[in-house]
Amino acid sequence: MNSLPTSTVSLKALSTALLIVFVMVFGVSTAQAQSLTIGSVQACAASEVVVPVMGDDINNIGSITLFIAFNDTSILFKSVDNIDSQLSGINYSFNQNPLQLVFAWSSVAPIGFDKKKLFDLRFAFSGHSSLLAFGSGCEIANNKLEIISVKYTDGKISSGLPQIELQPKDTLIKPGASAKFIVNVTNADIFSWKESRDNGLTWQELKDNDKYYGTNTNELDIKSIPVSYSSFLYKCAINSQNCSVFSTDAKLTVDNQAGINNNLYSDYFDFNADPNPILTSTTLGFNLPDNGNVKILILDLSGKILYKVEESYYLKGCHTIDMDLSHFSKGIYVSKLMFTNTNTNRTTTLKLIKT
Repeated sequence: MNSLPTSTVSLKALSTALLIVFVMVFGVSTAQAQSLTIGSVQACAASEVVVPVMGDDINNIGSITLFIAFNDTSILFKSVDNIDSQLSGINYSFNQNPLQLVFAWSSVAPIGFDKKKLFDLRFAFSGHSSLLAFGSGCEIANNKLEIISVKYTDGKISSGLPQIELQPKDTLIKPGASAKFIVNVTNADIFSWKESRDNGLTWQELKDNDKYYGTNTNELDIKSIPVSYSSFLYKCAINSQNCSVFSTDAKLTVDNQAGINNNLYSDYFDFNADPNPILTSTTLGFNLPDNGNVKILILDLSGKILYKVEESYYLKGCHTIDMDLSHFSKGIYVSKLMFTNTNTNRTTTLKLIKT
């Protein structure tokens, strides 16, 4: 038996070793799968949505037959848009039984799609998810009428609306304490907390400052809360891909008996203003240890009465009064609260700063 020269064997072994190294470093080129794909998109309810149909590495196409089924209780077909110029003369129709779009096209001149869109499907979206599926009978052939092996991938239209898993809860605290409101959401990009001081009639967007923290997150913290904040409402606007939803309202209650005995009021007497310093308006808050008459004055530093809240009878507990001071000049003022009943005659003052 003849044997190869040692130099020949060594050269062959070296060539094999180099090939192995090349494959390990650069990989092996494989044929790219020929595919046709319906896009998957998210959309807001009551909006129109455009879904692309894409071709990848499909060449020498002579004819196309497609069936695309969908659920018409979730989406309503509107049109076929942005048809590629290669598909000039394509025909499409809408079949009711079974419910599907049917596309047919042929040409003697072959065409191809490599990571390229054939056309867009436009639907009106109700908010409920719908599958867009290639039906049986889909076929792409070359100009010799030979079937091209293609992988068909279905698509989907789904809701982009944020899903709230945990709503903010009503919160009861003592005066001067802090409060936290939390909303847990899936599929959310942007949070914006809002506050209402008139039982939900109007809402103001909150910004982070020394009072509020986390106004653009899912957790809102409010620090050193005065009695005047009692009965304020808070909710969160949540956005995802331009789809918005609001959380439910949560009520803040500030009361000195919080956590003690809900049937008893302590002797705690409180008088405060928020905001203070004041830009245009403020809310005066006061807590009364008993029923009685209340009168409130606002004076300048010389003692001149500039504003008066006429005497009224109040029940024991927390109360607020909104005050418009936009016509006041910048400076320091004194607010005086006078409380009287058969057992008590009490006056307390509060410094107000107008900026």
